[in-house]
Amino acid sequence: MEPFSLTEMLAKGEPLPEGDDFKGKFIYYVGPVDPVGDEVVGPAGPTTATRMDKYTEMMLPQTGLMGMIGKSERGDIALRPLKNMAQSL
Repeated sequence: MEPFSLTEMLAKGEPLPEGDDFKGKFIYYVGPVDPVGDEVVGPAGPTTATRMDKYTEMMLPQTGLMGMIGKSERGDIALRPLKNMAQSL
């Protein structure tokens, strides 16, 4: 499978790749932590969601996404579509 940009696909009105379904799901913004000792992969924890704010308005209505989990404050650009979605539930 070739690399793809989710935002480019959504902007063009293209369907998501087969098997990629966000309807009714949450995205967890997660970042890796360096492996410790003999671990091959380190633990992972929430990462800052603010940098993803600009995609919120596109993601919610076009994918059926229920919400996002991360840390830090969300900006107005993300809060507006989140509030609209909450009102429609």
